[in-house]
Amino acid sequence: MSLRQERLKKEFFRIIKEFFTYEVNNPILKEIGIQEIVVSRDLSFLKVYYIISKNDDKLIKALMKVAPAVKATLSNQMNLRKVPNVSFVYDERQEHVQSINSILKNITYSDQKEEELIEKYKKLDIEDLWLIF
Repeated sequence: MSLRQERLKKEFFRIIKEFFTYEVNNPILKEIGIQEIVVSRDLSFLKVYYIISKNDDKLIKALMKVAPAVKATLSNQMNLRKVPNVSFVYDERQEHVQSINSILKNITYSDQKEEELIEKYKKLDIEDLWLIF
């Protein structure tokens, strides 16, 4: 990513965050947390990754209605030849992290059968060891 794209990405993030904080009146949209913004190489598309406690159809419809207003805000606050088209994408990484953490919490280590394993390995022949490796 070029330096210009990186600077624009940071500025887009700031403007969109302020938009949802100060200009949005819909209480559903006030709960959105903007996680990340991805800008295409030619700066024609902008994906806004968000998180929210409950992702439903009302929220998706509200985001589709507010996308042109976000684009207009970007156009007003930035001096660009072409303002990118804005799309919103639900960020599922948080759910993946939670599922991985729950799996990791369920993993337990037990020392109870260590002696049994040692006895089994002592009984193995050298030929059996070659089968393992």
